[in-house]
Amino acid sequence: MRLADSTPTPTTSRPSPTEESVTQRSQYAVESLIDYARAQIYSVKYDQVDRTWLILFSDASIMKALMIALVSPLALVDVLHAELDTAAERLPGTSTNWDLTRVAATIGVLDTALIMTSGPGGRAAVIHSLIDELTATYNQWDTSCELFAQYRHLEPRLPATVVGLVSADRTVPIWACPTVLDFSDYIRACKTPGPQPRVITGAIDHWPALTTRPWSDLNYLYRAVGPARLVPVEVGRDYTRWDWTQRLVTFAELLEKYVLPPRSGPPILTTTGSSEAEVGYLAQHNLLAQVPVLRNDLSVPDYCYSASYIDSPGGSEDPSGPSDPLVNAWFGPAGTVSPLHHDPYHNLLAQVVGYKYIRLYSPDETSNLYPFPSGESLMTNTSEVDVEQPDLNRYPRFRKARYVECILGPGQLLYIPPYWWHYVRSLTTSFSISFWF
Repeated sequence: MRLADSTPTPTTSRPSPTEESVTQRSQYAVESLIDYARAQIYSVKYDQVDRTWLILFSDASIMKALMIALVSPLALVDVLHAELDTAAERLPGTSTNWDLTRVAATIGVLDTALIMTSGPGGRAAVIHSLIDELTATYNQWDTSCELFAQYRHLEPRLPATVVGLVSADRTVPIWACPTVLDFSDYIRACKTPGPQPRVITGAIDHWPALTTRPWSDLNYLYRAVGPARLVPVEVGRDYTRWDWTQRLVTFAELLEKYVLPPRSGPPILTTTGSSEAEVGYLAQHNLLAQVPVLRNDLSVPDYCYSASYIDSPGGSEDPSGPSDPLVNAWFGPAGTVSPLHHDPYHNLLAQVVGYKYIRLYSPDETSNLYPFPSGESLMTNTSEVDVEQPDLNRYPRFRKARYVECILGPGQLLYIPPYWWHYVRSLTTSFSISFWF
């Protein structure tokens, strides 16, 4: 993709709405379509969104991205030029490279469309094609990867404070590389009281993400994902807190602001001016669909194709599991937390980088775990209790709840049966992939 020839300055004046050309009116129209589609998408739960609005948002976003890339910045109206201003704030240093800015802005618009809609009806392929070309151009001009030289590899070690964290009598049993048949028989045969959690070893040691293209290599991740790519980040301790929020940040900001230890030097690709220490977590995001090159670094475990039913807590068989495994990434610093909750699927959690502490409770313990009440919250699959600092005066039955626990390390899988409650805390910088099946 060739950018339009023009080099504006930050003070360049742009046409007012009264001086609009046909091109400029088209820009306003595209932005209006995006705003309208976004409003429709946010008006209902995501699984109830009419596909029409996802298509409209995708198509209008592709048009907007092409306008930013191909229309002279001098002819961009304010609502589109704002994308350039935002992208400029993310660039490293103080000097403004307007070509780099426009590429970053265009990538941002396309990434937002992928994150919001997944690119329905073949649109994902179009968006990926555009992003690949733009990212290649960006990487030719960008030199900020040199700032990551001192952190080339993440090799987080378990802190001494974890000694004694896991009780021997509550440790999740370890299963050394079971065959697919053995695993399938286990989750099918154990219908009363149901299969139990297991730590599986030796099953993913061959993944390039653990060997030849290790995700502990930040320079590799930086280039494979792309510094200008936008990713969703959860900000705050966990999603049950009042101050928890979500925002889109560049992948470089995720690394610089949230993942890397503090260091001197100017921040790169930041989207806000805040210097407050925040906990940021790329959580439950299908990063492999957004950045397909990462798919080559792992494979879906064969175990994920061994379940044909899911027993619901009521005892009935639920055949409505996903037709294909649902794959999500979890990447962040030490201290990130997933509060105690349950999911309706079989789950294999693969640990790629770092360590996590995980506590699990059987569905039989639900009455002792105080789920958020139905009708008062959408979080009925989540416990009100802070697992590691419980208010036992408010939640007295929690002290009776029986659990198992483990520390999950690189190269290990944790099998979590459907509807088992689980609490997860990162002990170090951590990168995990979950497979729901």
